[in-house]
Amino acid sequence: MINMKTPARKIEHFHNIHFRDFGDPNSPITYPSISNNELLSKTDLVITPSQRQADDMTRRLRTQVPIVSIPVGIVPDEQLNTRHIPMSERMPGKIVAAARLFYEKRLDDAINAFAKVYRENPMLSFDIYGYGNGRDGLKEEKMLRQLVKKLGLENVVQFKGYTQDMETVYNTAELLVLSSRYEGAPLAIVEAQSHGVPVIAYDINYGPADLIQDGQSGFLVPSGNVNDLAAKIEEYFASPELMEKLNEGAYESAKRFSSDNVWKYWEKYVINA
Repeated sequence: MINMKTPARKIEHFHNIHFRDFGDPNSPITYPSISNNELLSKTDLVITPSQRQADDMTRRLRTQVPIVSIPVGIVPDEQLNTRHIPMSERMPGKIVAAARLFYEKRLDDAINAFAKVYRENPMLSFDIYGYGNGRDGLKEEKMLRQLVKKLGLENVVQFKGYTQDMETVYNTAELLVLSSRYEGAPLAIVEAQSHGVPVIAYDINYGPADLIQDGQSGFLVPSGNVNDLAAKIEEYFASPELMEKLNEGAYESAKRFSSDNVWKYWEKYVINA
């Protein structure tokens, strides 16, 4: 694309983190298109899914090429205008995760955190939606299933696999947990919020901090801290008032991702640039 001679503008859109070590934004850059100054100079615009990544990339690259953040995905008007489902109409204690059963999703942390809370609150249950990695013989999925068995949670932690009906999942859940090592912009958070499901997530690079208003539509927890993750889940379910507050906060947060609002970013940075 960069070597094309046509007059078309050349825009690079990042789906994921741009550096090698997910815990260190200063680690080597993954993509030659931005690590090579000559290639980067031929790019007209770089788009990231989150403002934090745009800021990190701007500091790191020190380039005159504009680097901007545009939200990924939209919430359809039909969903934004649907009836709000209160906690009283959902499955009591239902926690869900929507993630591939891959190493980077760190679902073992979510399971271990759930185990800690479940000891104090046996009304809880945890459904995990997603598929394993067939390329490595389902290594991560087998590890997760073994962990659930070791913790004696087979009856309350269910691997639901793939489903096309996430609407029903979100409309009956009371909480979504995201424990990834890294992301670009986890759509599961936006989808959950659009159905009134608060999210408790690790504060990772990148996404959750841009999508969750801490204490309003969910909670952010230090990355990798299973005890803090468990404590926030326990705090959440201990307070019906907090659950209702975050339920409405999630619906409100989703309004930021209406098609009209997201299109304004494209108009500003791409169409009218």
